[in-house]
Amino acid sequence: MAKIFYICQIAIFATILFGAYHDGLSKQQVSVKNTTTFSHFLSPQIDAASIRFLYIPKLSLFLPISIAPLIDDEWKINEAKTAFYGEKSSLPGMPGTTVIFAHAKKGLFATLPRLTKDDVVSILTDSQVFVYKIKESQVIAPEEVSFLRKHGDNTVVLFTCSGQNDTKRIVLFGNLFTTLAIPVPNYNLYQI
Repeated sequence: MAKIFYICQIAIFATILFGAYHDGLSKQQVSVKNTTTFSHFLSPQIDAASIRFLYIPKLSLFLPISIAPLIDDEWKINEAKTAFYGEKSSLPGMPGTTVIFAHAKKGLFATLPRLTKDDVVSILTDSQVFVYKIKESQVIAPEEVSFLRKHGDNTVVLFTCSGQNDTKRIVLFGNLFTTLAIPVPNYNLYQI
């Protein structure tokens, strides 16, 4: 529980520092110096199991992320109150497209259409916070899948159902804006 609280604090800090309340700052105007000073605290290995939370400050959403297994070319999901990471899509921060989706229900992605260009979305893993800026949105037919193709070096795609009787999909594309390492305390330092 303490680790989740700690990760939440880091996510809020990263989002504020790197874009949620930006005043027109560009990526080049914001920097974190001496990040290698904490390298002995970091766990830079990312795998699908280390993806934990999605934070969208504009929508006041903080959701756990579950892995949606890819079976017979379809991501299998359940009715859980969670966002889903599409298995076999790129991992956050890696070249390619990271796919995150959820049901269009209250408390999940029902308000996703309110996101606009330059809004911020953060994906939290065990060791890093990946902050993306939304660059565009599209409304597409449910059978359209071309949006899953690579859209840049480090892109996130968020999508959910839309329209009457879920006859459409809303898709948002975001580019990686910055990454913040989460220092992992070495508890052995405190042992006597």
